Amino acid sequence: MENGNPDCMAHVDDSAILVSLPWFAGSSQGPPLCNIENNIFDQEGGIVITPSYPGCKEVIREAFVRMKLPESTLATAIESLSQATLKQYNSTYKTWWEYCCSRNLCRFTAEVPQVLSYLQEMLDKKIWKYGTFNTSRSALSLILPGNVGSDLRIRRFLKGIQCVPKSLLTIGISETE
Repeated sequence: MENGNPDCMAHVDDSAILVSLPWFAGSSQGPPLCNIENNIFDQEGGIVITPSYPGCKEVIREAFVRMKLPESTLATAIESLSQATLKQYNSTYKTWWEYCCSRNLCRFTAEVPQVLSYLQEMLDKKIWKYGTFNTSRSALSLILPGNVGSDLRIRRFLKGIQCVPKSLLTIGISETE
């Protein structure tokens, strides 16, 4: 797929759809982000096929691999996160995964403007509770390069959310999804 998301390229022939995940090559623990189910998006440039959301730990693991943590340290680094934290981060990663897939963005290299657009969409859809936005900032900081969580633009946006009447932020998604 030219000019597309390097994380997911698909080749369609007469008999099958073959999904190529270049970041998967060399992984010793099986397919961390590839399961049989795929999401298919019909976009202007054609059909885009992306792997289904693999789960919180798998997303974090892939982010750590991209950050060049030694393979032998991955399990220990992931264990540094409590079950409660993983449960909170899971909602963000699931909606982030879907957001990036639908826009053909790389889930692990997005920049602050893309994160802001994602957060604004979540605010507009009113699918999150008020406190979830700060959790999302922390969750995305863990998997994205740079210092997204302390970026002044992100911090300014979160201060703006504080000014939104809480009655407009009452519908929330389950933190266990």
